[in-house]
Amino acid sequence: MLNRFPITRMAGTQPWIGKLRRHWPDATANPTATAEAIAIIEAPFEATNGVETPFGHRWGGDVFTLSSEHLEALQSGQTVALDVMNEYVVFLKKEEEGGG
Repeated sequence: MLNRFPITRMAGTQPWIGKLRRHWPDATANPTATAEAIAIIEAPFEATNGVETPFGHRWGGDVFTLSSEHLEALQSGQTVALDVMNEYVVFLKKEEEGGG
Protein backbone atom coordinates (compact mmCIF):
# COMPACT_ATOMS: atom_id res chain seq x y z
CA MET A 1 0.00 0.00 0.00
CA LEU A 2 1.45 3.36 -1.01
CA ASN A 3 -1.00 5.54 0.91
CA ARG A 4 0.26 5.75 4.51
CA PHE A 5 -2.40 8.22 5.62
CA PRO A 6 -4.83 5.63 7.07
CA ILE A 7 -2.07 4.03 9.19
CA THR A 8 -0.77 7.43 10.32
CA ARG A 9 -4.30 8.64 11.11
CA MET A 10 -5.07 5.52 13.16
CA ALA A 11 -1.90 6.00 15.23
CA GLY A 12 -3.14 9.44 16.31
CA THR A 13 -1.05 12.38 17.41
CA GLN A 14 0.82 10.68 20.26
CA PRO A 15 3.78 9.42 18.14
CA TRP A 16 4.24 12.93 16.71
CA ILE A 17 4.01 14.61 20.10
CA GLY A 18 6.62 12.15 21.40
CA LYS A 19 8.97 13.05 18.53
CA LEU A 20 8.51 16.76 19.19
CA ARG A 21 9.26 16.34 22.91
CA ARG A 22 12.44 14.39 22.16
CA HIS A 23 13.68 17.26 20.00
CA TRP A 24 12.35 20.17 22.10
CA PRO A 25 12.11 19.08 25.72
CA ASP A 26 10.02 21.14 28.12
CA ALA A 27 12.57 23.20 30.08
CA THR A 28 10.06 23.78 32.88
CA ALA A 29 9.75 20.02 33.43
CA ASN A 30 13.49 19.62 34.07
CA PRO A 31 13.96 19.37 37.85
CA THR A 32 17.77 19.47 37.51
CA ALA A 33 17.74 22.89 35.85
CA THR A 34 19.30 25.58 37.97
CA ALA A 35 18.38 29.23 38.34
CA GLU A 36 22.06 30.19 38.09
CA ALA A 37 23.05 31.81 34.80
CA ILE A 38 26.82 31.36 35.21
CA ALA A 39 28.64 28.10 35.85
CA ILE A 40 32.29 27.16 36.13
CA ILE A 41 33.08 23.98 34.16
CA GLU A 42 36.24 22.03 33.34
CA ALA A 43 36.15 22.59 29.56
CA PRO A 44 33.83 23.56 26.69
CA PHE A 45 31.70 20.78 25.19
CA GLU A 46 29.60 20.20 22.08
CA ALA A 47 26.03 21.32 22.74
CA THR A 48 24.67 21.58 19.21
CA ASN A 49 22.21 18.71 19.63
CA GLY A 50 20.51 19.90 22.80
CA VAL A 51 22.60 18.02 25.35
CA GLU A 52 22.30 18.30 29.12
CA THR A 53 24.31 21.24 30.46
CA PRO A 54 24.58 22.89 33.89
CA PHE A 55 21.51 24.90 32.79
CA GLY A 56 19.37 22.06 31.43
CA HIS A 57 19.08 21.18 27.73
CA ARG A 58 20.77 23.79 25.56
CA TRP A 59 22.07 24.20 22.02
CA GLY A 60 25.18 25.91 20.75
CA GLY A 61 28.40 26.04 22.65
CA ASP A 62 30.31 29.03 21.25
CA VAL A 63 33.62 29.62 22.98
CA PHE A 64 34.73 33.16 23.82
CA THR A 65 38.35 33.59 24.88
CA LEU A 66 39.12 36.55 27.10
CA SER A 67 42.45 38.25 26.50
CA SER A 68 44.58 39.94 29.15
CA GLU A 69 43.11 43.23 27.93
CA HIS A 70 39.56 41.91 28.51
CA LEU A 71 40.46 40.67 31.98
CA GLU A 72 42.11 43.98 32.87
CA ALA A 73 39.00 45.83 31.67
CA LEU A 74 36.82 43.67 33.92
CA GLN A 75 39.19 44.14 36.86
CA SER A 76 39.02 47.93 36.40
CA GLY A 77 35.21 47.92 36.52
CA GLN A 78 34.49 48.07 32.79
CA THR A 79 31.98 45.82 31.03
CA VAL A 80 32.85 43.38 28.22
CA ALA A 81 30.21 42.82 25.52
CA LEU A 82 29.97 39.49 23.67
CA ASP A 83 28.35 39.11 20.24
CA VAL A 84 26.56 35.75 20.30
CA MET A 85 25.79 34.23 16.89
CA ASN A 86 25.54 37.71 15.31
CA GLU A 87 22.15 37.97 17.01
CA TYR A 88 22.42 38.38 20.80
CA VAL A 89 24.59 40.52 23.01
CA VAL A 90 25.76 39.34 26.43
CA PHE A 91 27.56 41.53 28.96
CA LEU A 92 30.25 40.39 31.38
CA LYS A 93 30.97 42.37 34.53
CA LYS A 94 33.11 41.74 37.56
CA GLU A 95 31.11 41.34 40.73
CA GLU A 96 31.35 44.52 42.78
CA GLU A 97 33.07 44.32 46.13
CA GLY A 98 30.51 43.27 48.71
CA GLY A 99 28.67 41.01 46.25
CA GLY A 100 26.59 43.69 44.49
